[in-house]
Amino acid sequence: AVAASPGGTAIVVPVYRGASTLAAAVNALLTQKPSPPERVIVVDDASPDDSLAIARALAARFPGRIEVIERLGNGGEAAALNEGFRLAAIHAADLIGIVEADVVVAPDWLARLTALLDRSGAGVWGVGGALKPFPGDPWPARLAGYEVQDRQASQSDGEVRHISSANVLYRRRAWEEAGPFREDLVNASLDSDFNLRLQERGGRLAWDPDAVAWHHYKPCVAGWMARTFAYARTRCRVSALALYPGDREAAARLPLDLAACSALLWGWAFPQTAGILVVSVLLLRLPDARRVLRERRDLAGFLLPPVLLLRGAVAAAGLAVGLLEEPVS
Repeated sequence: AVAASPGGTAIVVPVYRGASTLAAAVNALLTQKPSPPERVIVVDDASPDDSLAIARALAARFPGRIEVIERLGNGGEAAALNEGFRLAAIHAADLIGIVEADVVVAPDWLARLTALLDRSGAGVWGVGGALKPFPGDPWPARLAGYEVQDRQASQSDGEVRHISSANVLYRRRAWEEAGPFREDLVNASLDSDFNLRLQERGGRLAWDPDAVAWHHYKPCVAGWMARTFAYARTRCRVSALALYPGDREAAARLPLDLAACSALLWGWAFPQTAGILVVSVLLLRLPDARRVLRERRDLAGFLLPPVLLLRGAVAAAGLAVGLLEEPVS
């Protein structure tokens, strides 16, 4: 059972262009077992679609359980979260969570995370769950989701260094000590920065791989690459580059990925060397492809090596741009 919390639990749902997924995200929160959160706060970040109308319809359907904040200008996820967290703090919510508008949590998600907070003690200020892609989503979304799954799985159960803002639950103290979210980060690395500041102030983080949430990732390669570039570009503004245990190994591959993509563009000048480089980098990705084919039984695994090569090159370019914009001190 979910332990009683004097100020209750509020879940903030930031939304931008989320008309196709918002209702499912909110309904999953309202049907949590054995008890749903006392309050769901939907923050519409000036969506140009029907997100705001859907949020208002949900609030009318479930009076007293959903509050809607309408932002008049699009300021990014960090700004939307700040408004939602401020309202949750005004309501004196003891626990404040985030579930993004394209995420659907399992029925026991809140119970599991609340139980993890209870048994972890007051020193743990935030807990997160596991993210999985929706099986029916387009293949780029599935591959992006598998990558996140593998990064999360590289952690040990229990205390960790990072939890994703896609599905997370914080004690209000975390917001009071480490908040607000940095609005200059807009839509990328804002949770990384918040979690690092939380830990600098003495808080700790934990995660439960059995607190499951399904995430709609970008449905096309272009969207995935744009998101990759944005995260890499802002990572230089965060005090730690590696968040998951596997991040350092992935970062070590970035120069090779960038070199291989460059060879594809300029290979006519040195075709033999370019061919050897590209083939070698693709071979390094075969274990990842084999894992998708064997463990996930997803034929999209055949496409993984070239897509990961491209993703690595885009990430390297993003890091380079970020360093030029704001050199690491």
